[in-house]
Amino acid sequence: QAAPPAVSPPPPPPRPLTAAALRRSWVEPQVRIWWVCGILVLAAIAYFCATQFWQWREERELIRSGTVVQAEIIGQDEKSQSHQRVSPEKDLVLHFTLNGHAYKVKGRLPPRSVYYETRTMIPLHVDPADPDGRWTALTEPPSLAGEMFMAYLLLPLMIGLGLAALLRRLALLHLYQNGEAIEAVVERDRPASSAPLSRHLRCRVKLYSRQQKVFDVIYPTAQSPPKVGQDIWLIIPAGLSTRALAARLYEDMR
Repeated sequence: QAAPPAVSPPPPPPRPLTAAALRRSWVEPQVRIWWVCGILVLAAIAYFCATQFWQWREERELIRSGTVVQAEIIGQDEKSQSHQRVSPEKDLVLHFTLNGHAYKVKGRLPPRSVYYETRTMIPLHVDPADPDGRWTALTEPPSLAGEMFMAYLLLPLMIGLGLAALLRRLALLHLYQNGEAIEAVVERDRPASSAPLSRHLRCRVKLYSRQQKVFDVIYPTAQSPPKVGQDIWLIIPAGLSTRALAARLYEDMR
């Protein structure tokens, strides 16, 4: 069913901040993009912290309760010569024996001040239930704060995105309160690529002196947007911006 034309203009500025205005300002595309990105960064931080904590906890338990074995450093492959220096930054083959069974594992050793050498022995903490999959050459649990370092780097980004959302919202509320109200007619209606479940309305003002001026409005489909040819009241910004606010969305509906 077509929405009736909006014939009643919004109140003159400074307009009061209605409950509808406070809600709508959060979901305008130029605000939503910032807090959605902030939530995504927060989710990434939470996932990273959870996985790092789980790995830290597993390694700590392995160091505390795992079986200690002496493992021989073979090298990057089985053909490595004896007493070659090897870097802990590369995966190394290790041989060890546990409960009479020989095992071969491959992985990275913890960094240290001196090089590792092939055909030398190092202690490993091994899970007897899974010797091939769960082992560590660490002798002390790593610092949990160090394991969370990347999360600390992402926190300022999340805070910055949140502040950007707040600043953009304040700018929109200021526009609603103090912007110029003008009557326009909808001349084009299409889906809004930046806002699912919304319509992108191209509106042309009706004043003769500004007849050639057009503005873009994002209007949710749930609020029965006006159709092409129907009137709409806009709150327009000063300057060259063509992004306007639909006044009806910022007014409490009775």
